[in-house]
Order: sequence, then structure tokens, then C-alpha cells
Amino acid sequence: MNTTLRKTRAAAEHALRSTRTDAAHLRLLDLLHALKAYEEAVGGDPAEIGPRLERLRTATARVVAGVRGSGPVSVPAAVTVRELDEILAGALWTAQSREPELIAG
Repeated sequence: MNTTLRKTRAAAEHALRSTRTDAAHLRLLDLLHALKAYEEAVGGDPAEIGPRLERLRTATARVVAGVRGSGPVSVPAAVTVRELDEILAGALWTAQSREPELIAG
């Protein structure tokens, strides 16, 4: 599968490693499952992209709301996979009060 949401996955995996509650852990696992389902639809069945994107947005919103109490993650209707990755990863990093550290190199 060539199309992945690498930044979103990195933010979710980082949050999963540092989570302190079972509820947050379960929300993050749900997010990772939704992420995988979306990536499979993008790489395979175009008819499934819409429903799986909605599940991914909802799972991301649950993670963000659990950390900061903010609302759902807004995603424009016509968005590329790269833009989607930036939006979702940004919401996750903001919810963790962190920015990703870039490795020089």
C-alpha cells in the first residue's frame, strides 16, 4: 500500500506510548484501527473511502476530546491524502501539547 497517513500514525503511536489511562489507550487503539481501515480503502475499494474517512475523523475526535475536551476534527470535503494527514496529525499533536521533533539528517 503506497498511500499512508504516516504523520497521523506517528502522532497516534506516540500518544499510545505515553497514555496513562485505560480509556485513553482504548480510544487510541480505535483510532489506529480506523486509520488502517481508511488506508486499506484508499489502496483498494474506493466505495469504502467515505465511510472509513468518517470513522477515522470520529476516532480522532474522540482522542482529541478525551485529552482537551475539544470538538470534532474538521476536514474539508475536497482534501488530498497528504492534506488529511497534516490535519489529523496536527490535531493529535496539539491535543498532546507537543509538536513532532524532527531528526536532522
